[in-house]
Formats: sequence, structure tokens, C-alpha cells
Amino acid sequence: MLYCGIVAKLAGLLRSLTKGIPAWFDEGVAVIVSDDRRYLGPVGLPDRCLISSDEPLPSGMLEWNRRAREHDSHIYAEAACRVSQWMYR
Repeated sequence: MLYCGIVAKLAGLLRSLTKGIPAWFDEGVAVIVSDDRRYLGPVGLPDRCLISSDEPLPSGMLEWNRRAREHDSHIYAEAACRVSQWMYR
């Protein structure tokens, strides 16, 4: 089953699947909106990152789902970090 995140729902499934909106951005927004403390530091800090990485994150949902199924929980923290930093800027 393909997960269609909050941004993908607003922008459309086709745009999400074709990488018009990167999967990491969609998932990072979902973590921030849900304020999931497994992947974020406390509210009010300019940097809520728990894990930061310069490694590329999956843009497509199929690749994202594959990595998430492999129990790569860091991927959510990394995505949330990038979106959090983008929002702060």
C-alpha cells in the first residue's frame, strides 16, 4: 500500500510520485506537524534536529517506503531536521 502524506495529498499523488515534491520533505512535514518527539527536539529551539546528515534522502515515495521498511528510523529524523532547518531559515 502506498502512503500518501499530507503534502502529497495537497499537491496531488501524481506530483508526489514523480518527485515534484520530494518524499523526504513530505515525511519531514508530517513529523513536524505531529510533533513526534522520537524524531524532534523540544519546541522552541531554533534547531530541533536529533540527527543531521548531508547524505541524500529519497525523493520518490517508492524508495522512501523501501528504506522505511528496512527499519531505517533515522530517515524520519533526518527528514524532520531538514524541514525544520528550512522552516527556521
